[in-house]
Amino acid sequence: MKIETKHFKGFRSNEGLISLDFLFGFLLSFAFLMVFFALAYSLTIVEVVQYVAFASSRTYMGADINEGAQEKSANAKATNLVTKKFSSFLNSDWFQVGNGPTILKIIKSDSGMDSGTPPRPTYNIGVRIPLTIHLLDFRVPFFGRTKTTDAGNGFQTIVSSYLIREPTQDECLKFNDARGSLLKALAPYSNLTSFSPGSVIRITDNGC
Repeated sequence: MKIETKHFKGFRSNEGLISLDFLFGFLLSFAFLMVFFALAYSLTIVEVVQYVAFASSRTYMGADINEGAQEKSANAKATNLVTKKFSSFLNSDWFQVGNGPTILKIIKSDSGMDSGTPPRPTYNIGVRIPLTIHLLDFRVPFFGRTKTTDAGNGFQTIVSSYLIREPTQDECLKFNDARGSLLKALAPYSNLTSFSPGSVIRITDNGC
């Protein structure tokens, strides 16, 4: 009696396994490519927004008639850069600069204490620009997504630039008026009667 044993060629053949390895490796490489591209492009946009913050803070720093005029100039500078000069980069669904129509927030006096010994006061005067990066919220098949839940608006950060602020013309005039009143109240001049209204004219240059 002869017994024949049949073997299924499908179990003995290794043909096609390299294709599965290639597909898995290609998908993994594509996922890394997506991550690196998103990170690189996002960091580039952060640098662009950092320039917008610096230019706006520099505009806010410059002396003007009053503080309201300084704020108006800073907002106009930010709007011009975001909506015109860098519109091809920033006006997309991948990024959101500012909160709605408001691009930047003016920081007038955000004071605190540093970690020195003894602690010293620190003053942050400039602008802050909120930045939301939707580009970093994506899903790679078979690997998952970068955001664990559907809640939230994406990756958020704040880009800041602090350059202090020069005194305005209005502040200089008020400062000089107050200083003149104190000088007239000093002992050598307090008994003088020649300081009639309008007899002393204060001349203010570009500084205080």
